[in-house]
Amino acid sequence: AQLPQSDREAVHLILGGGRGWMYDEIFATITQHKLADTVHVPGFVDAEALVWWYNAAEAFVYPTLFEGFGIPIVEAMACGTPVIASNTSSLPEAAGKAGVLLPPDDESAWTQALSRMIHDAEWRAERSRLGQIWAANFSWERTAQQTLESYQQVLSR
Repeated sequence: AQLPQSDREAVHLILGGGRGWMYDEIFATITQHKLADTVHVPGFVDAEALVWWYNAAEAFVYPTLFEGFGIPIVEAMACGTPVIASNTSSLPEAAGKAGVLLPPDDESAWTQALSRMIHDAEWRAERSRLGQIWAANFSWERTAQQTLESYQQVLSR
């Protein structure tokens, strides 16, 4: 709601997921700020649809206070979607230098980052490129290889 009116009309926000914490408050905020035309809540999103949404998005915005690891960040980056996320919990590890990391309570920083993502296509494309490179670091094969190397290191002592 802090973005200029012209940006708010041009940008659509998709809030995927089932009913959860603060669900009613989120809908009250959407109504209060007259955002129903640009904020969409599809509910639960299955894996196939999730890939479609990531690929359709100009950016993946993740303003969370806590996250176990941040798999959605890696998924978005793997699809070439630039990421803006909180600089808390494990998210800096998940996003690396490819993500735009911000304090979760700094509305001004989030507004500036969103505005740049909207208006600076070259910067957005670079964030996309860096994200795809970074996401390639996260695979089951790589995880298995690192686990094997850890075991070998311990057993060789």
